[in-house]
Amino acid sequence: TREELEKLAIQYNKEVTRMNESLQSITIRVKESQKEHLERIQSLTSQHTTLVEENTKLACYLTEQEKKLELTSLALTRAENHLSNLGKQLGLSLRDQQLRIQRERELKLQNHALKLEFSECRAKLQDMKRMT
Repeated sequence: TREELEKLAIQYNKEVTRMNESLQSITIRVKESQKEHLERIQSLTSQHTTLVEENTKLACYLTEQEKKLELTSLALTRAENHLSNLGKQLGLSLRDQQLRIQRERELKLQNHALKLEFSECRAKLQDMKRMT
């Protein structure tokens, strides 16, 4: 009957209206959630970009520091070598001085021995002159 069909149609329309309202509510919540997620993604992207920039700056700084460290290390090695060479030179110089002093002593002793020998020869010569 017609009345039953009309009642069913009214119920069907009410049900469709209720479903449409529910769907609209869900759609609104989904859009709000999407908006929140988009804002969060934008925020995280911004933070990521900032961190990448800071990381790049730090990498450059560390590279510069490594170069400075290498240069400092080279300078220290050169200084150590120079000091080592100076030490060797001073050691050789000291040894040379010791050898020179020893040689001077030997020469003085030889000189003294020659003077004694010369004095003895002079004395003998004078004795020979007296005898003649």
